[in-house]
Amino acid sequence: MRIQLHRFVRVPTSVVAKSARRALASSPARRGGCGWRRAAAAQRCAALASAGLLSVAAAAGAATPISITACGQVVAEQQQGVLMADLSCGTLTGVVMQRGAALDLNGHAIVTFGAAVHADFDRSGRISVKGPGQISGCDIAIATSGGIDDRRRVIASNLDVVGCTIGIAGSSVRVDDVSVTGSLAAGIYADFGVIGKNVVASNNGTFGVVVPYGPVRIRNLTANGNGWQGVLAAKASLRDSTVTGNDVANGIDIGTTHRPSLKAVTCGLSAHEPFLAHVAGPPWGVCAND
Repeated sequence: MRIQLHRFVRVPTSVVAKSARRALASSPARRGGCGWRRAAAAQRCAALASAGLLSVAAAAGAATPISITACGQVVAEQQQGVLMADLSCGTLTGVVMQRGAALDLNGHAIVTFGAAVHADFDRSGRISVKGPGQISGCDIAIATSGGIDDRRRVIASNLDVVGCTIGIAGSSVRVDDVSVTGSLAAGIYADFGVIGKNVVASNNGTFGVVVPYGPVRIRNLTANGNGWQGVLAAKASLRDSTVTGNDVANGIDIGTTHRPSLKAVTCGLSAHEPFLAHVAGPPWGVCAND
């Protein structure tokens, strides 16, 4: 049998085996007595060596957090930025984040008429933003751009978003201990799913939480007083939540394509309502006024 190493070069397996034996015999593992002749011992030794190399590589790759002190700074791929002071950015972007970047608001605030936190990368990836801190007055608080085929995830925690045009938007969104209020349009938008806990999405101009192609799964959601539905999604699973006083035209608090799963939820009216159909179907029989 021959092993093809290149489309134009074929090397006999006997040569490969002989070279491998010579390399192993002269390796540090062999000289250190790892017992290469015994398969189990060799495997253990290789695992330890690999773990050591990975630890060294991780330590070498660890980077110092980036201090964010001015509008428009970039947090590079896989790096962490820490806001060192409040930012007032006019129409400029607050912070630009590349794939895998993380931002710590560190108790500070971002005020801008542009995007407060903008993800700038192609195709799939994620960004994370954590507080404590506040984002206000912006066009979009936390946003990823891209087409419907992209997979750009936003992870947000311990934040207050107040008075933006759109609160938080991404292909998918995770929100924990997040409040989004007073948006001119939607509070929280995702193409394919929103999950989280301890979320407030109230008094927004259109939807509280909207997911056209996927589920909303939230424990302890408060979505009250939104101009349109408090929750509009393909599917909804809510626990220990209050969704009332929404949709000034029809009074629908929860609109879904599939029957919602509600446990310990206070809501006024539900409806079978495909995304943006603008025609409320029959109620699901899960809210007080259904």
